Amino acid sequence: MEHKDLRNTFGLAISEQKAGKLEAAEKLYESILEYFPDHSDAKHNLGIIAISKNQYSRALKLFSDVVKKKSNVEQYWVSYIGTFIKLGDLEQAEKYYLEILTKDFANETLASIESAIRAKRGKLESGKAGRAEIQDLMDIYNRRDFLAVIRLGKARVKELTGAYEIFNLM
Repeated sequence: MEHKDLRNTFGLAISEQKAGKLEAAEKLYESILEYFPDHSDAKHNLGIIAISKNQYSRALKLFSDVVKKKSNVEQYWVSYIGTFIKLGDLEQAEKYYLEILTKDFANETLASIESAIRAKRGKLESGKAGRAEIQDLMDIYNRRDFLAVIRLGKARVKELTGAYEIFNLM
């Protein structure tokens, strides 16, 4: 694949993704990565698609790769930390949030991430998320993303000690 073809393929992949044709976009991004394995935007967009398919382990791996390669791109960090927040793994979210505080990112981005962490913590501490969190965990388990189940389950055990379903899934 030549660079001209790369631009065309990437543009088409973005169009397909925006149109909701995620399978087609996914195939196009994967074809880009066959020829350009370090293409950060293709990896990042695959991660976004993975999240929409509840493939959190895959998304985290893709996001981890892109933040290591291009640690100065705000959106990569927002997606990476946002995935940890969605999974309720606030320890990891906070760890990476502290890491990006040293970067020259927009104050709005930092405030948004901090706010999302606080909101998630508030839900967990108030118990409002209990049943919904367990249902999310069951949905992820049913999609066979077992690494995400373990990560999410470990994060939930402390907050939802009376929820025997977590232990059954793990």
